[in-house]
This record gives sequence, C-alpha cells and structure tokens, in this order.
Amino acid sequence: MSEPRTTPLALEPWTVQSARWPTSGKHILAQYDEDLIWVYQAYRPEIADWAVQHQRFGGPWSRGRMTWIKPNFLWMMYRSGWATKEGQERVLAIALPRRVFVDDILGGAVASSFGASGFDDRRAWQDAVRTSDVRLQWDPDHGPAGERLARRAIQLGLRGAATEAFADAWTRAIVDVTELVATQRAHVQTRDLLLTPREDVFEISDPAIAERIGLDSWHGDRAMRDSGLSFVPVDFDRHRDVCVRFRVDSYVVSFGDSELFGDLQRYLARIEERAASWPGSIVHVWQDGEIIGQLEMRRVPGDPRAGYINLFYLVEHRRGQGLGDPLHRYVERLFRKAGLTHASLSVSPSNTRALRYYARHGWVDEGPDPEKGERVHRMTRRL
Repeated sequence: MSEPRTTPLALEPWTVQSARWPTSGKHILAQYDEDLIWVYQAYRPEIADWAVQHQRFGGPWSRGRMTWIKPNFLWMMYRSGWATKEGQERVLAIALPRRVFVDDILGGAVASSFGASGFDDRRAWQDAVRTSDVRLQWDPDHGPAGERLARRAIQLGLRGAATEAFADAWTRAIVDVTELVATQRAHVQTRDLLLTPREDVFEISDPAIAERIGLDSWHGDRAMRDSGLSFVPVDFDRHRDVCVRFRVDSYVVSFGDSELFGDLQRYLARIEERAASWPGSIVHVWQDGEIIGQLEMRRVPGDPRAGYINLFYLVEHRRGQGLGDPLHRYVERLFRKAGLTHASLSVSPSNTRALRYYARHGWVDEGPDPEKGERVHRMTRRL
C-alpha cells in the first residue's frame, strides 16, 4: 500500500475512513487543514497539462463555461469513472483557501433546483439564481465501485466572477493525482488495499451559511457520547496518583515491567507543564463516574506540524470493548485542530494487541526506535 510519490495529499485506508464517516445526510467530506481545503476536477489531457504547468487555469480551459468543483474524492471517482471517461482522463486536486471556500463559494451558493433551495417563494429563488455566481447541488454519494449511498455529496458550480476568481486569484496549488487514481483503481474491488485521500466531515461554524446550503449537523464525537465517555483535563490536585498508576501499568503491559518509567516527580512535573501549555493534551477518560483511561499528547520540538502520543491507555477491565476508537478519534481531532499533519508513537514489538490496533487505524511500524533501541518500535501516521 505504498503512496504514489507525486501526491502531497495525506492518504488513508478507505476502510478506516468509511468507518468514521456519517452514513446519511448532507455532509461535506474533504481533506483540509487550518488554511486550505482540497477540491477535485477532471479534464482532458491538454487542459490538465496547461493548468499544472502554469499553476492556474487558462489556455484551452474555457472561462465562459460553468466549472464544477467537488471536495469529495470518491464522488469525483464516480463522475470520472476513475479517470476512464472520455474528457475526464486526468484528475486534478486543487487547493483553495478555507476562507474563500466558506465565505465566497458556500456563502454565495444557490441551489440548482427550487425544491432543494430552501426558498419559500419561487420568484425569490429565481432572482437569487440569476444574481449568484455559484450553483449548489447535493447528489447521492457513491462508494468506491460506484454503489449509491444514502449520504449526499456536494458539488459547486462556478460561473462569471467566481470563475474568474477561481482561475486568477483563489487557487493555491494544482496537483495532477491521476497516478494515484490509476494505482488505486486496481483496489476498488479488494477494498482492504484501497488508499484514498484522507477526508473528514468539514463543519461550518457560521450557522447562516450552514442553513443556506442545507448542511446537516454532524458531531464527530457521536461514538464518544454513545459509549458514555468524557474527556476531562486531569485534575492534578485530586488525581496525581491515578496518573502515576496508569502510566506505570502501561509500561508493565507493554514491557513486562516499569523499568523504563523513570523519575516519578519529573514525570508529574512534565505532564503538568504540557497540560498547561496545550489544553486538552493531558486528559482522563471518564465513564459512569469512573476514570477508565488516560491520554497524553505533545507537540514535537523542532517540527511544528508533528504530534506525539506519549500515552494511550485504558484500564484492563475496559479493554476489548471497542472503546479505543473514541480515544483515537479524540487524539485525531486534537492534532488536526492544532494544524498538525503527522504523528508518531512508541510501542513494544511484543505488544501484538497494540500493534494490530494501531495498524488497523492506519499507523505504520517503522521498526526499532533509533533513540530507544530494540525494545521500542516507532509507529507513524499521516493525519
């Protein structure tokens, strides 16, 4: 499952992603960070070549036609037949500023049909269509092999001033991802091997825009609520002993002893400092009035885009109950909210249960940690 060298997009197994996506409703699935969001288009070769070479749209590309952008990779695959349809043989990933996508594109979008527009008056809708340069459509989303899903995917048509801005001002990068498409097309049926650009639900903080486009609400912590879990910053005055007990037990589970634990007071001082400098990075996991787990994360010095998981822990009587997934989701959301793009952690090679769990969630075993020796393996993951 190697990643094509030509794509800057973060990739993730489709089986991992699809498990966390909503199964119905109108949602925007996209790859994004705190600055940019990626959208897709498919073109014939001469248009794609010109756009990639010049890093903007022009040449054989027509400014007079409406151009449609799609933030959902698999919806683009459905429309282009995985880059096999005539005139759609080349797939481009286009980076746009988040502010532009939300304020200028979504904020100015009008639905293509009256029934989906939210307008009570047809004439008012027609006036809005006439004056808007952005069309909005919610179409059935599709799986890797083109199977129709209950979830709806968004596509946005740009014309007039929006087309001009898309060509000349908005675009931050244009990347040809046709090699990725061709490589992964072979895994459409054997989906365990399928890698696609990592996508998450793109939430709109402005309620007026969310209502305008008909976006359904989505709370990524649904699994947390369903399991009754709460993630609460550690109360060091009351629960310092719990922190130590959990941390020591994690070493025993991983290595058979706590020899590598180190100095107790230094450990407590270190996590208190990290908790103060990065709220939410040192938390206890509560369920039914009981502390059942602990998470410790930090940024990596010298790499502003990297995160590190120091502790991912559940008490013994809560393991094997599917509670690891909400913990993992909490970590992902914290890292991504901080603008991090990749992460790492350490694990004992003898802890096969942990190795299987992390591998199932997209972590790659890089082998012995050069700083810690054979007893510890380093695992990495793109966010």
